[in-house]
Amino acid sequence: MTTEKEIRARRLALLGHLPEVLKMCDGRFYALPGTPEEIALCALLAAWQSERDASFTREDAADFLRQLKPYCGSLFQNRPAPEPDSEKLKQLLEQFRDPITGELPKNPWAKDGNLTERMLVEREFPELASYLRSIASGTTFSVVKKQRDEKAQRDRLRAITYGADEHRKNPYRTGASLTALSEFRARVGDDVANFWQREAREPIVLPWLPGEDGKPRNLTMMMRMQRENPTLRATIDKSLATAREWAQIDIEENERTAAEAFSRATTARTILGGVK
Repeated sequence: MTTEKEIRARRLALLGHLPEVLKMCDGRFYALPGTPEEIALCALLAAWQSERDASFTREDAADFLRQLKPYCGSLFQNRPAPEPDSEKLKQLLEQFRDPITGELPKNPWAKDGNLTERMLVEREFPELASYLRSIASGTTFSVVKKQRDEKAQRDRLRAITYGADEHRKNPYRTGASLTALSEFRARVGDDVANFWQREAREPIVLPWLPGEDGKPRNLTMMMRMQRENPTLRATIDKSLATAREWAQIDIEENERTAAEAFSRATTARTILGGVK
């Protein structure tokens, strides 16, 4: 049987790993310390690791937490996904070229495109689907320019530096005046200012944590997770039991500590009361 001491040691180790793991997947590690969400994520990592035969690594843990992006976006920085591999897309398209005529299938997102074809490509080849949507009206100079401009903006967002130091001095968190905020925006530009503003104002919300009524905060999102990723949902459900166990241990320790403190204070007052 696992002792309370071992449970505390395991949780402490996960609390040390969590910030580094989140850094690897653009997680907002700096907004977590001291919150229920921090403990819930440690419990989730504990539940995930208990289902594995391999040793714990931060790289594997980061890959696991990336699965949460569709269901709790507030846990992650607002950065674009990596650019699709153009060579991979070319090779993928070549697989569908007609071996006799050499023609490619009609773009299902073009005018009068086929809905069934769209669903097939979306499901089987999501990166290809994204590209085909972008050229649905054909490849033109304006389309290519738009693609380049959009890529340049995505590159700017990926290049933004934001960590614990930036979070601590974020003017949108520190109560800066409107004048100071305007000067900050003018100095860094809208992309950076909007990024920092979101970091200051959007709390991290995990949909499975219970609200005041004891139910998940976002039951709709949990139902979606059940449909799309039932394995992840099962691990989260398991982690809730771990988090509750940890919470109960904390409550019992706090009660013991409070009782001991009260006893010491009573003894001290008795001793002081006898001093002339």
